[in-house]
Amino acid sequence: MDNHIINKVNKLMQMSEKGTLNERKVAYLKVQKLMAKHNIDLKDLGIKEKIVEVRLRDYNVKKSYFSELQEVIAENFKCKYFVSWQKKSFIFPVFLGEESNVSAAVNVFKNAYEYSVKEAARMAQYHYKNYGSCKGVSDSFIYGFVEGIEEGFEEQLEQSNELSLMLVVSEETKEAYDNKVFSKTTLNYLNRNKITNKSYYDAGYEKGKLFSKGEEQKEIRD
Repeated sequence: MDNHIINKVNKLMQMSEKGTLNERKVAYLKVQKLMAKHNIDLKDLGIKEKIVEVRLRDYNVKKSYFSELQEVIAENFKCKYFVSWQKKSFIFPVFLGEESNVSAAVNVFKNAYEYSVKEAARMAQYHYKNYGSCKGVSDSFIYGFVEGIEEGFEEQLEQSNELSLMLVVSEETKEAYDNKVFSKTTLNYLNRNKITNKSYYDAGYEKGKLFSKGEEQKEIRD
């Protein structure tokens, strides 16, 4: 096997663990593409990753669009996912998988969640100030944002056959997930919310697509 390629993959893996969120995300995707293109497995790099489970107890995914966000990100970072009840009105997300994949998924999820909540609140405040009501604004924007992220990820996969082939959950991750015992309540996702404001849904959708492509640094702040 070409040592130059191995060294390049190792360097990118180190980059995916530090730097800004966007730098880590870009490095992670480059690693996946290189490994797929050259048919490289982690074992070829002398790496045996442990399976980890990360619970995000400060993030409530009771709203259906947040549970959908968790699903989209987990599937694009080769993780399994589920939810757990902290109390009646608070459901937090859990990511399970190889350590580097879970770390990347958690970072992207946190950033997407926090941005969408903050931006939705800003838009709701603006709408209330100008129109005397903000009903449906936040839900419509966040739902659009999540749909935009999902569409953006799908477009990237369509443009890269190697990457789409590489996004396969490891057998070790599948085994760890299959060995867990779930209650029916834990896996009970809520029905998706109705979109009541199309213009804010569209705004969220466009922002979500930008986010999925790593273009959030400038555009999302506008």
